[in-house]
Amino acid sequence: MTTRQLAERMEISQATVTEMEKREVSQRITLQTLKRAASALNCNLVYALIPKAASLEDTLTQQALLAATSVSGSAIHSMELENQSVSSNETQAQIQEQAEELKQKADRRIWNTPQLRPKRKRK
Repeated sequence: MTTRQLAERMEISQATVTEMEKREVSQRITLQTLKRAASALNCNLVYALIPKAASLEDTLTQQALLAATSVSGSAIHSMELENQSVSSNETQAQIQEQAEELKQKADRRIWNTPQLRPKRKRK
């Protein structure tokens, strides 16, 4: 389909379609514009966020473990300083238990861990 044909379907100018295509390439196009173009093409616009992990559950579990490790870290450190440390297996079990509790309560701290936050590109 040419830009002229799409412009006719969208009832806009050919120059506007060309500008729309440029905005799409530069990732500055709006959802409203995409929806309008989809409608002109007799299509539905599908906008989705797809997790990089195998599933949302995997992402939640990973984040909960990171948060539990962070939450438990200071307590573990204090216990070590007082010669009251527990075995590595016990520590891991406590972290697992804490992670499950954070998930069950939908605790906001799950999403405070910086590991899965996207890094911003410097300009």
